[in-house]
Parts: sequence; structure tokens; C-alpha cells
Amino acid sequence: MQTFLLGYFQKSKELFKRKPLPFILIIAFLVRLIAVIFSKGFAFHDDHFLVIEIAQSWIEGVNYWINQERSPTHSLVYPGLHYFLFLGLEGISIRDPQAKMYLVRFLHALHSLWIVYFGYHITARLSNIAIAQKVGLLLALLWFFPILACRNLIEMVCIPFLMAGIYWLTRPKVQNHDFFIAGFLIGLGFIFRYQSAVFILGLGLYLLYQKELKVLLFLGLGYLTPILLIQGTVDLIFWGYPFASLHTYIEYNITHVGDYPVNNVATFSLLLLGIGIPPISLYLFRGYAKALQTFPIYTLPALAFFTFHSLYPNRQERFILPAVPFWIIFGTIGWHLLQSKPFQKFKASSFYKKSWIFFWVVNTILLLAITPTYTKKTRIEPLEYLANQPDFSAIILDGYDQNPPQLAYYYLQKWNAQVIQMDKTKSKEEFLQLLGSAHPTYLILFEEKEIAKREDFYRNFFPKLKLEKSFSPSWLDSLFHYLNPINKNQKARVYKLV
Repeated sequence: MQTFLLGYFQKSKELFKRKPLPFILIIAFLVRLIAVIFSKGFAFHDDHFLVIEIAQSWIEGVNYWINQERSPTHSLVYPGLHYFLFLGLEGISIRDPQAKMYLVRFLHALHSLWIVYFGYHITARLSNIAIAQKVGLLLALLWFFPILACRNLIEMVCIPFLMAGIYWLTRPKVQNHDFFIAGFLIGLGFIFRYQSAVFILGLGLYLLYQKELKVLLFLGLGYLTPILLIQGTVDLIFWGYPFASLHTYIEYNITHVGDYPVNNVATFSLLLLGIGIPPISLYLFRGYAKALQTFPIYTLPALAFFTFHSLYPNRQERFILPAVPFWIIFGTIGWHLLQSKPFQKFKASSFYKKSWIFFWVVNTILLLAITPTYTKKTRIEPLEYLANQPDFSAIILDGYDQNPPQLAYYYLQKWNAQVIQMDKTKSKEEFLQLLGSAHPTYLILFEEKEIAKREDFYRNFFPKLKLEKSFSPSWLDSLFHYLNPINKNQKARVYKLV
């Protein structure tokens, strides 16, 4: 066995030396495949309710978003792609929600490999193969990338398009039409994530500063082309004028800016410091500063994006994801450009070598622990259970000390189900008013606090209340709920109201 493992390791090492990029892509795919198979669920509200729920609703004839008087605050393009995917799958009798999600995660995993591919080639062009290998491995195996790459996060989906634009501009001889192509590729990213407009703004301001007006014109025309053809056309068809959803999105963010976490301007810097696993993250910060001096045309777009989100009051962690690959690429390139004697001495030190060992040990532990994790488990499994109950009709959701989680009809598979939302602040009289003429057949209690008292409350109305099944969150869900109880990852109990 030992001989076999040594032989396998030696062959892998030789393959890595001969064909580093294919080797890195295979490793990246295999790790993401683990997430595809085992990491069910969704990470945030948006990657389910603004994509999957919308797409399936159209198939069910519910038509979320497009039955409103005004356009939604998000593009119809991304959920529209899922609509056609689901329509095709149901056309060949694949209707099980989880079965469809395996394919969704698989396709996103493949799409995310472009991040590794472009990151490797950008680095190889601006630095050397050895540094490109390091960047490729970081983009392939950084602990949170595989699980997020398989999610329906527009912040992740837009990244390959942004990277493709920068990749195109690193060609040996860049001409005017190359800026058109780069703008076109980056414009595709805008269709998925509107805030990526700040990315092209950073590049445009640099060209304006350099007085490259003709080049700036080509870049702008390229950028606007896919936006007008795709986003503009979709909005025109559904809402009567181009960019209706963009207008609604901007208006919503101006009027609701205070409704979300604000934190402070250092939030994202501290986030990068943590997720990059210090002290390596410190090296990347210093390296990016050096790369900014050396390659401003490539580094300013991501810096502009990062700065905008750091200053804008709504600072949700996932917003900064599009900048992370660029931070890794140019942080690594810039770090190896630091050739002064103090840096040369530090890079040869034992501490520097051990810091990389520490990074890979911690990263590997996190990668192995997080990649296969089922997220938002107790918001899905109870609904899958109820979907198989023939007597299911209406349902009571009790969130105890907060509003209960939004119902994921996609997993419930019953889009006309009546939902009664309860919490501890509502009296018996208020509950009766909510109940009205409804005849719920099941109750879900979220959170374990005062379970006996809450059961007694419902027995006043349903004397034969019967516990059917309990569902526990994954370890990661439990951790997030412990760190911030606003995360609705509590244990769930399903009762039959007999």
C-alpha cells in the first residue's frame, strides 16, 4: 500500500510539472464535485429565492416577479436560464427538486473552473509559470471557493466574465478591437451582477486619466453591446422599456440602504484578512499594493469595486466575492515583485516558509470540513418531508422569537399551500384571526426554546397534536446561528394537526 501511494504521488508530481494547468483544473473540479454531490441547500436567501424559486414558479404558472406592476430589482436573465433548464429537465420527466439541483450545482462547478483557468493565464502572462501554478492552486483550493462556486450566487457567477475581460487585455499585442472584446466580456458580467459596473468604471477612469479616449470608446461600446442586446431587450419585452429592472434596483437601494447590515468601512478589509488566513493574507495585501504600481490597468478595476463596496453602507460579506480572485492573483504577483533586500531576506526566512505550511494546513482542514456541508438543512428537509404527505394542505410556521423562515415552495412542491406565520408575540386571539377559515394539517416549530409551552399553546386548538419528525441543522448552520441568531438555521419539528 505504501509503495502504491508513493508511486501515485510521484506520478501526480510528474503530471503537475509537465501539465500544471490541466492538473490544477482536475483538482479544482474534483473538490467542487464533492460540493456538487454532498453540499445540498443554499448559502444565502438570494441564491435560492431570487433564482431557483423564481424559475420554478414560472413553470408552475405562479409567475413571481413578472406578474407585478413594476419590474423586479433583479435581472430576469439568470433565473430565466434556470427556467429553460428546469423546463427541459421536466420535459424528460426529471421533476425531483434535489435531482434538478444536482445538475444546477454541477453546471455552476464547471462554470467556476474558468476562474482557475483565467487566473492561471493572467498570472503566467504577467509573471511566470511558477507563480501561475501557485495562483492556480489558490483559486482551485481556497477553502470557501468550492462550496460557493456551486451555489446560485450572482456574485460568483459574474466572476469568470470579469476575469475574461482582464485576461483578454493581457494579450501580447493589444489593439483597439481588443478593448471592445474585453468590454463585451465584462458587460456579460453586468447582466448577472449590476454592481460590477464599478469594475468597468475603474478601468475607464484609468484610460481617461491616460487620455486614451479612442481606446475608452471601444471599451465602452463593447461593454454596452451585450447589456443593450440582452438586458435591454429582456426588460423591453417584459416591462416596455430597456433597463427597467436596473432602474428599480437603483431606486430600491437608494431608499432601503439602511435596511441591511452597515458595519464599518473596514469590514471587507478585515474579511479578506480573515478568509485569506493570516499572515498569508497580509502578504497578499502588500503584494496588491505593489501590483497596483506596476499593473494599474489590471488592478484598478477590482480596487474600484472593493472601494465602492467598502464605502457603500450596505456591506454584506458576499458582495465582495468578485474582487477576491483579483486580490489573490495580483497580490501573489505583486508579492513576488518585491525584490528589495529586506523582502528577499524575509522570503528566505523560516517564518515565511512556515507561514505557508500553516496556511495550507488550516486551509485544508476548512476545505475538508466545509465543502461537503449541507447548508440551510432545516429549511429544506421538513418541506421535503411534507411534500410526500398526501394529506398536506395548509401549514403553520412558528419562528418563536422572530419571523419564521420564508417558505421554499420549490422543495415543498405545492405552490398553492396556505401559510400561517406565528411567533411568541401573537396571542390566542391573534392566532385565531390569522387562522380564519384555513384548515392547516401540519405545524413546523423552529427553535427549541420553550417547546413544551408552545406545544400546549397549539393543543388549545388542535388537541391531538402529534410530533411527526425532528430535523437538526448541519454543524455549519448551527455555528452560524450561534454566532448570529438572525441566521434562521434552528432545529425544526414537524407536527401533524390531527
